[in-house]
Amino acid sequence: MKVKYFEIIVNIVFWLLSGWLLVSSLSVQSHEVYIINGEETQYVNRNPDLIKSLLVCILFNAILFYLNVFILVHLQRNVQKLKYIAISISLFIFFIGGYFTSEWLIFPKNSLKVSTLLGISIFIFYMAISTLYALSKLIVINENRTQILIAEKNQYRLTLLRRQLQPHFLFNALNNLLALVDHKQSPQLVNAIHKLSGLLRYVVDESKENTVTVANEIEFIRNYVGLQQLRYESNEVHCIINIEGSHTSQKVEPGLFLPFVENAFKYGTIPEAKSSIEILFDLQIHNQVFFRISNRMLQNQIWQYKNGTGINTIKEQLNIVYPDKHELNIKKSDFFIVELKITTNDESSNR
Repeated sequence: MKVKYFEIIVNIVFWLLSGWLLVSSLSVQSHEVYIINGEETQYVNRNPDLIKSLLVCILFNAILFYLNVFILVHLQRNVQKLKYIAISISLFIFFIGGYFTSEWLIFPKNSLKVSTLLGISIFIFYMAISTLYALSKLIVINENRTQILIAEKNQYRLTLLRRQLQPHFLFNALNNLLALVDHKQSPQLVNAIHKLSGLLRYVVDESKENTVTVANEIEFIRNYVGLQQLRYESNEVHCIINIEGSHTSQKVEPGLFLPFVENAFKYGTIPEAKSSIEILFDLQIHNQVFFRISNRMLQNQIWQYKNGTGINTIKEQLNIVYPDKHELNIKKSDFFIVELKITTNDESSNR
């Protein structure tokens, strides 16, 4: 809105300044110099009819000025271009004809008026400025349109990524429940259903928001880890979640850390074999989240790390949500280690 008001003010100043310059410089009928008692006195005589003629000329040029701007700005997005051009030319002819008609009707026949050559020169001047003005508006409009398209594209891609990531782990969780049903362990089944309901509630309610707190994400991961551990004996998978720092109210993208935890369970654990997963949230800096997860790479599953799309998907999501505000490092040796640092720019956690 402020930009619009500024544009209006600039237009008003332009017409006042250009009108004053044209009238003051072109309405002079005579320039007289008198020397009285050695003092020089200058008199500038202006013709009233010429002043009126110049004002009428400027008025019609103002109409043609904005008509030209309107035509150039709207022509590019008008489907029926030939029809639009024909109407525009007709309007130009109408206003130019109206100008000469008004000159003939308003001013006496022998009065001093703007000459045809001068009128054409003024017309060319204003049309040149009008064209530059229209082109500048087109540049701004196209830039805004490009930014809107980029934002819409990123939002669309982000929505697709969220839909791709979140159902993925839910299907795995349901498969885990099916495995428990086969063992007919009712207490575990009740516990599993309880944890799954918490996960579903989080996905349905919290993930509708653009951002969630780190505390909610950590609790979400705890529930997911608890659900995954039901697949194994109590001493088979050792998963530790460490939290350093107290800035848990920072806002982050929902479900951002889950794919890494899911990969750790999917590729770093085997039933009837001992494995460990270590998760770290470093929240000591008020506007920064550092996440680290590590698990031992199992020999019979190393090749699967290279064939999954989860990591590539989360990389794309990070580039959209945190451009130039994240660092993702993945190390592969005996252990598979993921380190993710995010700048949240969240001042609320420092209050």
